[in-house]
Amino acid sequence: MLKKLMISLLLYFFLFSCGSSQDEIFLSGTVDIENVRHNLTGPLMLIVTNTADLSALQADPQGAIIGAFGIDAEDPYFRIELGSLGKKAGEVVYLFAFIDADFNGIPSPGTGDFIGYYINRKTYRLDYELKKGENRGLDISINRMLRDFDARIVYAIDKGDVTYGKEFNTLTTEEVVLAVHEKGMKISLTSAGSYDIKIDPDYIMGFTRFQPPAFDVYSGSRPKPYETPKFLEILPAIHVKIAIENEKIVGKVYLVAVIDENGNGEIEADDDVGYYNERMTIAPGTCYDVPGYGTVCPPPGDYYYPRGIEVHSGENRDASNDNEPYWIMFASISLRLSVK
Repeated sequence: MLKKLMISLLLYFFLFSCGSSQDEIFLSGTVDIENVRHNLTGPLMLIVTNTADLSALQADPQGAIIGAFGIDAEDPYFRIELGSLGKKAGEVVYLFAFIDADFNGIPSPGTGDFIGYYINRKTYRLDYELKKGENRGLDISINRMLRDFDARIVYAIDKGDVTYGKEFNTLTTEEVVLAVHEKGMKISLTSAGSYDIKIDPDYIMGFTRFQPPAFDVYSGSRPKPYETPKFLEILPAIHVKIAIENEKIVGKVYLVAVIDENGNGEIEADDDVGYYNERMTIAPGTCYDVPGYGTVCPPPGDYYYPRGIEVHSGENRDASNDNEPYWIMFASISLRLSVK
């Protein structure tokens, strides 16, 4: 089966790819299938694409796929070569691995297929910039399933207490907005009165980035109604441990924004972090037991605690605020964000 599959793929990409002057570019890594090993109902595929848009990939696989490769499920290590497919150093690609349950000669993920994609766990980026020679460590975990679930979150951003540092540059500073399921969020309040938030990238349900940072309110009160909000699409590939019932995600989803001041793509100590929140007033002498940390007694005052939202199919607005956008605010409280 695998031999026939590889012959079919080689013939397909011989006909639909070209390139005379070649760079030697090798990509290698492993495909983790432990979450879906019991669902190997089709060939295990690795595809390299020119888009992260799964709907575009499904609509036009020939136009989106740069190369496709069969992976041995018993030994899911891969080392592939892209120079012969016309790719050059400095170009950007995307990597997906999936179980193609209805494979028909042209690999294309469809609804119900189990899928994973390469994601830089420090930057939350799906794109990968090719380098000459060996490109190692491009590991992919197949832990999502393509769902028939179309949803988007309506949001806006309040600049709040953003404090740009010396590395701010309108040409390089980026703003990243994430929707993260509660299974991938760990929030704790420290003794100093700051929040410690850890994010597992596998549970990111939507993301966008824009440069330079753009705010809907820079100072003062928020317009109401706010008529020019932003929209965050929920990814169709959702973690296998996240359930959907009655057209609604089971569990809360958190909205987080990060100002990547130096534009290196990584979340660092000096980067401002904002989130959709609710106010929590701490009375004098109030203490909390934080699992894995101990008892903390933060200073009294008002704190803006990250608040989860419910996400259903279709358009999601803040029902607790007259169906306004969900407002993400950069608060003055110290907040530490890290990656699991």
